[in-house]
Amino acid sequence: LDLAASEASIASDLTVARRENEAQQDIIEYLSDVFEIGIEELNEVLADRLLNCAMMPLLLPGVMSLGVSPSSKGEAAPRILSPSVALFLLRQVFDTFRARCLLLP
Repeated sequence: LDLAASEASIASDLTVARRENEAQQDIIEYLSDVFEIGIEELNEVLADRLLNCAMMPLLLPGVMSLGVSPSSKGEAAPRILSPSVALFLLRQVFDTFRARCLLLP
């Protein structure tokens, strides 16, 4: 989504960005539905994986990069999401999920 949004300069690129956005929204809705089943053990494992494999390593670095200039030492910095995309995705997570084990760890 980040790459599609950053490269969206013409109408066809905007279509690609929209398609990527819809795909990630579908994934969030699917995962929310899994949480709504209410199997506590499954919810705890899923929440752990989302927090430790997706949200903290992928979304938080993008938010934390707000106002930080890129490294000038010539080192290759790890790829992180742009702050606007990271905030957008975090907002979608908080708007969609209702599982306490994910939102209140």
